[in-house]
Amino acid sequence: MIVENILYGYDYDTKNNILIGRENIKDYGFFSTFTLMLTSLMVVYKKYKKLPNKIDGKHLLRKLKNDSNIDMYHHFFHINKSLKINFDDFEIPVPFSPDDQHTIYSEKYSKYYNKFFKKYFNVNDNIKEKIQELIEKYNVDLDNTISVIYRDSDKWTDMGGFNYISAGGYFRKCQELFESDGNRPKVLIQSENNGVIGVFSQSFDTTFFKETSLGNSSEIYPPIPLDDDKKITWSEYYIASLWIHSKCKYVITYTGNSGFFVYLNRGTTHNLTQEITFTKNYNDFFVTNN
Repeated sequence: MIVENILYGYDYDTKNNILIGRENIKDYGFFSTFTLMLTSLMVVYKKYKKLPNKIDGKHLLRKLKNDSNIDMYHHFFHINKSLKINFDDFEIPVPFSPDDQHTIYSEKYSKYYNKFFKKYFNVNDNIKEKIQELIEKYNVDLDNTISVIYRDSDKWTDMGGFNYISAGGYFRKCQELFESDGNRPKVLIQSENNGVIGVFSQSFDTTFFKETSLGNSSEIYPPIPLDDDKKITWSEYYIASLWIHSKCKYVITYTGNSGFFVYLNRGTTHNLTQEITFTKNYNDFFVTNN
């Protein structure tokens, strides 16, 4: 039996124990696709007490493919079949929704998310090689680095009714950590905004992985490189970048799909500073003088 939309965007084949990406999310963003996958896997376990032994991702991430036959999940990740998960129903208090990535990341949920993340999102050798390449090329010292993940064009934030703080807020938070640490940590920044990267570079010893650049586009939502031969490579470097960010001594992140994956791979909220302005109503930022 096929259970459609086990949560959102994924079907579950109960007979063959397969999670199947639906075609209607083929154009979803990179990590939003995988965030929905993670939550769907957890819902399958919650409802059926089963761990899918296969993931069908052939419909996913169409815009990043240079070959329609590529299964994008399996290109980046693999299942750790030896990892066992055994939670009782009442032991999973996570309030599942398609918007988990837009919540406040809680330490009390970490062990539940992390079990499923470690089972289903193990990076393949092609990603591991790029992680090592970037660390060596840019001389990244994970034990003395502040990670800053600033999204200037998150579609959910811009169009979904949430609010966000400017890059100045991230800059001040970074400055606080820099001054309180005492070891003059370096800064590793991930952003599609070249101006923000430049400002951080003027004030801190800042690294940006050029392999993840979206160029100098002036568009609100800069496109992923259009050259088919570069799409997959860019994606591999982007995953590698976030995996490196997640292991930095400190992390300052926006609340969204990329930030959520950094939290998941980090495995803890320790030394993780998360922007939560979205919890405010838009009216909190206006005043009418009569």
